[in-house]
Amino acid sequence: MLEHFNMIYSLAVSMTSHYPSQSMLKIKTEDITISKIIENYRSGLWSIPESLSDYEWKKRKSKAATFIANLYQGRPVSSIMIWESPEAINSDRESEAQKHVARVLDGQQKIMTLCKVIDGASDVKILFNPRVTDGNRGSEGQIRVESTITKKSEGWVDVGKVLGSKEDFCSVLRNEESDEHWVRFLQMREILNREISVVKYLEHDYVSIAKAFELWKMKKKGAWISV
Repeated sequence: MLEHFNMIYSLAVSMTSHYPSQSMLKIKTEDITISKIIENYRSGLWSIPESLSDYEWKKRKSKAATFIANLYQGRPVSSIMIWESPEAINSDRESEAQKHVARVLDGQQKIMTLCKVIDGASDVKILFNPRVTDGNRGSEGQIRVESTITKKSEGWVDVGKVLGSKEDFCSVLRNEESDEHWVRFLQMREILNREISVVKYLEHDYVSIAKAFELWKMKKKGAWISV
């Protein structure tokens, strides 16, 4: 057993020696509001690489609903990771303007969920009901993925209309007479001012950041290797 452990440990050391350590990486952490994150992505300041651009949560809509619920309930939300490079990315598939923007390395599902929900996309429809208490989380108001059950029940409102334009939000409030429910809708809209931690990797070339990201993915999956 000890020999087997030593063999695995030696392999781990040899693997991690090819990766930059955390001390070699220039990292900046900043808390950014949801509204600003959406703005950065929509304006093109942040770009999601083509290899990471698939919207995986359309097959796991409950994850999108849980993400929105965590924001609404003030629960912890994992960080977004981006890479800000001072150099252009050498890629024939991207325009000159796109080569200089920050790349989203992790958190793209969160960003795409927010945009899709606000845009009313058909592949992920998240609803909010201020009249129902979420007994599992002890919060007032319930968030669910659209289903046959919600279609047959009263009080369910598209979250996109609550988080969208002021006109859409006002139309939601006009259809609600209860002051208590108004407060819950206002709490839902306050999501836009909720801050998420954004980890920025700065001034690194493509090879270094690719190796760092590969190691980070290994650690995220529960690998015991540490550098």
